[in-house]
Amino acid sequence: MGANITDPFLLASYPVPIRQGRPSSSKQPPGSASHVLVDSRHASSSERADNFVSLAVQGDGIHVLDLSTLHPAVSHTLGPNTTFSCPPTSRTSRKSGTKICTTYAAVASSPDVLEEDRERTVWWWEESLSGGVMSADAQKKRKSRTLPHRVTHIYAPEDLPDHLIITGLGGRLTVTDPELNQISSSSSQEVDTVLLRHFVFPRQACTFLPAETFPSNGVISISALRRNTDVLLSVSLVDTEGKIHSFGDCTVAADDTDIVDVSFSTSGCLSVLTRSGKWTAYRVSVSPSSTLSTLPLSPPVYLFSLSFLSSVSHASAHTSEISLLALTSSHVLLACITLANPEITLLLWDVQYGVILAEQQFACPLNLYRGKGRGVRMDLVASGSAAEPSQALLVLHPADAKSQESLFPRATSVLVVPLSVPRTSTIANALGRAAASQAYLRPEADSPQRVKGTQLTLELGGLEPEQGRTLKALLEVQEKGRTAEVEKRWAAYVEAGGPEGKPRLGHLFVKQLLDVLFLVPSPGRDVATTNATEAYARGVLTYLLERRAVSDAMIEGGLLPALMVRNDWSNAVLALSTVIDLPESDIISLLAKVVAHHRQSNTNPDAMQVDSPSPSFSTPPTLPAFLALCVTSPASPGPLRVALRKHLPDAEDVACLLEVLDEWVGKWGEEELRLVPDRVKKDTHGMYVPIFEDERKPDMPPLDKILLFTQAVLDSSFVALLAHPPAHALLRTLLARLEPELALIAELQSLKGPLSAFASAQSRSAFLHGPGRAKGESQDWRQRKKAQTEQREMNIGMYQMEELVI
Repeated sequence: MGANITDPFLLASYPVPIRQGRPSSSKQPPGSASHVLVDSRHASSSERADNFVSLAVQGDGIHVLDLSTLHPAVSHTLGPNTTFSCPPTSRTSRKSGTKICTTYAAVASSPDVLEEDRERTVWWWEESLSGGVMSADAQKKRKSRTLPHRVTHIYAPEDLPDHLIITGLGGRLTVTDPELNQISSSSSQEVDTVLLRHFVFPRQACTFLPAETFPSNGVISISALRRNTDVLLSVSLVDTEGKIHSFGDCTVAADDTDIVDVSFSTSGCLSVLTRSGKWTAYRVSVSPSSTLSTLPLSPPVYLFSLSFLSSVSHASAHTSEISLLALTSSHVLLACITLANPEITLLLWDVQYGVILAEQQFACPLNLYRGKGRGVRMDLVASGSAAEPSQALLVLHPADAKSQESLFPRATSVLVVPLSVPRTSTIANALGRAAASQAYLRPEADSPQRVKGTQLTLELGGLEPEQGRTLKALLEVQEKGRTAEVEKRWAAYVEAGGPEGKPRLGHLFVKQLLDVLFLVPSPGRDVATTNATEAYARGVLTYLLERRAVSDAMIEGGLLPALMVRNDWSNAVLALSTVIDLPESDIISLLAKVVAHHRQSNTNPDAMQVDSPSPSFSTPPTLPAFLALCVTSPASPGPLRVALRKHLPDAEDVACLLEVLDEWVGKWGEEELRLVPDRVKKDTHGMYVPIFEDERKPDMPPLDKILLFTQAVLDSSFVALLAHPPAHALLRTLLARLEPELALIAELQSLKGPLSAFASAQSRSAFLHGPGRAKGESQDWRQRKKAQTEQREMNIGMYQMEELVI
């Protein structure tokens, strides 16, 4: 049987509310802060007739979906004030010939639950599997039980039809009957531990346990906890009578406190993945004397080119763009997002041999909005048989729900991932897969392709030899504060790039080059400077910005804040016109500094007045020049309004902006309305675009950009302006300038439809025959004949008017 991942398909999608609560404790289990919580379980030791998955939607209710029909089987609507602390679980049974679904859910908050009982209360219902929303009678029959500890997981295993398994913080186990009456309980290890993952498997499927010593039926419980830099593994068995048998604990050294995920398979394969990309696999075994032990299964691998590894990526535990799911033997399914071409990628790894057996990629759904500084959380959930998994569930949680930057409403998507996996790991399946895996792997930590400085470690894997040598040389002199030497060596590298002086750059090279440039020189440098933060080669950064090779995400903390630490206004101004992903908050923060400098200059007549955008690298530009850059920079309306409200709360500062914007609007209003363009050109899509020679004035932005920015300013500061009497005249002037323009636009809009065909044909004619045709454009006799025919059909040469009397 080969390995394969087919195209995922959508099972369900749930809109995200504007505001969403946060977990109340740092020890909250993984996934509890998610918008949609999905039941993670293996069905049973054998195939079962039904195939259901239970979901808890925060602020909505509980839904039980039938994977065979892709439709809801039961829905429990609970209202917007009810949230859940863990995924729900469901169990089917027969009563009086009717199939009944019993659903259990742990409640985190509800008007019906006391504050001290939150995350300890479990509700459950019994409902017929006829489908539809739960009836009022069933709602009244809702049962409730408060447990002595917080609930992090709740299971209703098929192999224990008369019991429930409930876990708490620290891996504490509680076994109850279907009415949640406690039968047995284990001790907790909450002290200095954080629950990473919890797994439940059928006993018969777990091959790492000796069959001749332990009960052959029941359920195996595995808790993976983090204690400092170690992973603490605790394994127990719950037999058919509800008794708990502990196999003890064992510790695995992860050497990192930032563990992003762990996986555990029924064969005893444990894998631990850290934020640095180190992925280590272990073989867990239990001796006949109930001693738990682990051995490394293979040397660790180091993942590469994935978004969760980036230092500026979404380091929050709630937006980890990575998830693991153990399948069979040493096979692990990994969900991630690639850096080079940001797509959701599914990789089926054999961690024993460190190779990829299958791969599938697809674009991020638009309702996720993976924006600036905001990541996508993804969770892989087991579904189906533990012995032969044929599918998995991928839950995609969108970016921050409070953000309103996306045009598409954010929603959590639950996808079904069909797959086929070999039962055992074999070298035959791994042969020939090493080359395909190299794109996601980097050399080990002691590889010669890593260069360690006193403050920075360079990753030279994937770079050209000359690029690696250049980075090593620049790092050596930058750590000593020799800025002039950095500039000199960079100039030599550029000159060696060819006759045009444009060497190849690349994302990885530029990112590490920026790390070197913004590195603060060591205290023991042999070149003294007045300020360590000023000792950086700004000329190198200017070259990179002019080549448009820099993005804001390359610099930890952002490009503009790093430049302001070094008081480099010249490159900050250049970045506004060459970097397309600058955050709105950083841009408006600089604008606030320019406004403050502008007001100070007006207050002090002796202050230096300049007309150029940036007369000195350490001097702020003039307000009109910098505001023009802000107006034309790409920005989303929502974040722009938030940034304006945050960084420009003073009405006097906003009035300074309105003075410039009002002047620009007035100048545009004085322009003569021109309907016939001076020339026509083709855009990148082959469309004919009219060009007016004077439509872009060098001293001010286009009118549409001015109006959009003015609207954002008024939306964010209108109340403050009303409370500031000197601004009233500006508001009235703006209104007087805009009212005639709005009336004219309304009149012209009514002519858009009737004249659109004539305008399109006229533009094409002007492009083919007009004197303004771009140089180098040729036209053969076929084009001229086609244009003449179109002219005759459209009556472009001389408009004709006909009267039709009915």
